[in-house]
Amino acid sequence: MKRRISETRINFLCNGEKEDCRKGNCYKTIGDCEGACKHTKDICHAKNFNRKLPQTEQSSFWENEAVMILNVSPQFVRIAMQQGKLPIGTAIKMSSVWTYHISEKLLHEYSGKNVEQEIKRIRRKDAG
Repeated sequence: MKRRISETRINFLCNGEKEDCRKGNCYKTIGDCEGACKHTKDICHAKNFNRKLPQTEQSSFWENEAVMILNVSPQFVRIAMQQGKLPIGTAIKMSSVWTYHISEKLLHEYSGKNVEQEIKRIRRKDAG
C-alpha cells in the first residue's frame, strides 16, 4: 500500500488587493460578512507579514526580507517558527490560519546582522 504524503497548505490573511483574484466573495468587494473570503495562498498579498520598523525609511518589514537575511526558504521560516525552533518572533495559529510576527531585534540577535542595513540593501537591489 502506497502512503500518500499530504502537503501542508498555508493560508495568509489577505490584504484584498490582488487585482486578478478570481474569488467573487472577497471581503473587499462584498463587505466583511459571513462567507466572505479573507485568505490567500499568495504571500505577496498577505496582510499579516507587514511589520513596522520605525528606524527605516520604508516602514514595511516583510517575511521575504527575513528569509533573504537568513538565506533560507520561506517554508523553513514558517515551519521552524511554528515549531518554536527559530527564535526570531512569534507564530500563532488562529483558527486554522497561522499568523507570524518577526521581530527586528530577535532577527538581529539570531542572525548577527544589522537588519536595518540588510533591508535597505535588499530593497535597493529589488528596485534596481
